[in-house]
This record gives sequence, structure tokens and C-alpha cells, in this order.
Amino acid sequence: MLMALYNLTEDRMLANMFWADGGSRLDYQYFGDVLAFDLTYKKYKYNRPLVIFSGSNNHKQATIFGFGLVLDETIGSYTWLLKSLLEVICQKMPSVVVTDGDEAMREVVRVVFPRATHQLLVREIELRKFRTDESASTPGRPSNTSGE
Repeated sequence: MLMALYNLTEDRMLANMFWADGGSRLDYQYFGDVLAFDLTYKKYKYNRPLVIFSGSNNHKQATIFGFGLVLDETIGSYTWLLKSLLEVICQKMPSVVVTDGDEAMREVVRVVFPRATHQLLVREIELRKFRTDESASTPGRPSNTSGE
């Protein structure tokens, strides 16, 4: 059964929304030990963050557990979203949560999933390394070449 939860702004406009179909909810019960929290940032005409909750099944195939649309990238929006996820998926807590490392997201994961281990997405680690390497080689910027 499809389930959707949402809340409204003071102006009665959509603020946040979470939805998951019956197959996704069932998949989470079997494969939701590791939950990836991926934010596709404002890549459509309404300019609102879209969150995809996913994992991997027993065949190592990507499995979608649900979707969220949030008003903004604040602790309040993320808290509402993760609590809504828990409500829809029968309060099953993940063991590991994988995110892009956003500060608000990290704080909310720590509070809402207190026993879960938090990990960074591999692409975020690679991007951070690339940015660090790039800034170290930028002309006019000091770089550590002494090997220390």
C-alpha cells in the first residue's frame, strides 16, 4: 500500500512530503539495515531538494525505499522527513546510514537514528579529496611539499 505524509507551511503551501509504495516498504523490512540518504539538490523547476532513500537487496541491486521532498536543508525539515520515514516503515531503525555529510543531515541522523553508524557516500569523499588536491595546487596558494 502506498503511503504519503506531508506538512504545510503557514501559507498552506506544501512544505515537506515523504512517500513510499508497498513494495518499497516491504523491501525496507528485508534490506533496510543500510539506508542511503541521497539528496538530489534542486534539479527541477520548483528548486526544492528531492531526497531518495535507497539501499541494496540480496542480489546487490539498488532498491528504493522511499522519496522525500523538503522545503529546505534545515534540521527541522530533515527531522520531519526522517521521523516520517520511520512512521511509514514501521519504526525499523537502520544499522548504517550513508549520507553526503551535510551538517544538518548529520545532526538529524545522530538524533533520529542514535544507534546507527553514519558513513559518507564514496563520491563525497572523492569530491572532497579532489577539492583539497585542487586547492593545494592552485597558484598563489601555499602547499605542503615537504612531506610532513
